[in-house]
Amino acid sequence: MSRAVRIVTGYVPLPGHPRPRETYLDLGRRLLRIPVPKVVWTTAEIGAELAREQDGADAFPRWDGHFWIHDALEGCPHSVASQNPAKDTLGYHAIQHQKTQWLDRTSREFESDVLVWLDFGILHVPGVTEDLILDFVGKLRDDAIAIPGCWPRSDRILLDHPNWRFCGAVVVCPARLAPLLHSVCVDTFRGIVAFHQKVSWEVNTWAVAEQSGRLPIRQYHATTHDQRMLTAYEGPPS
Repeated sequence: MSRAVRIVTGYVPLPGHPRPRETYLDLGRRLLRIPVPKVVWTTAEIGAELAREQDGADAFPRWDGHFWIHDALEGCPHSVASQNPAKDTLGYHAIQHQKTQWLDRTSREFESDVLVWLDFGILHVPGVTEDLILDFVGKLRDDAIAIPGCWPRSDRILLDHPNWRFCGAVVVCPARLAPLLHSVCVDTFRGIVAFHQKVSWEVNTWAVAEQSGRLPIRQYHATTHDQRMLTAYEGPPS
């Protein structure tokens, strides 16, 4: 059965980030040229710039620039987990956690069967090409949330470094499950901050959320952060 698949992505420039804005925009433009419907969450300025270059097939919805984790952190003492102070800022963690809300909003505002989050700069990943992405999108199923990952499931998740149970660059999510995914991630994030008083990577939030048993979620093993985040996905039975 043919399923309507939509790529969801987003980009918010961060001052001082080691990868320059123009590099990200060049990578994103390549992603946007792939002939699959897309929703791009970004600033009004960048959205207008990119929309002028498109043929109208992609959507650049209005977003007020607000990150949901700031609401969750209000009144809560917290520190910020960081392995690279130039990159791992509160702003960076806010953007990474925003992925689930952007998937949620896309599911409510655009008709789709399956949503797939792809990082805006995913084409910098070793081995990832436009053709590989197109082949990957053609295999997607709507049976469960599926995320590539490198590590086995563990009951002990340390917050001071990324837990690679899941890779953050790719999330396959049936549109009907996107609101649940975001809701569980918000609850999980609040619980982590309340108990540990720490803001950690979004992949750590997802790993803890998996343990709750509230999500139909599965890992497919990608070994490392390369093209296997796409090629390791198993499509529907032939």
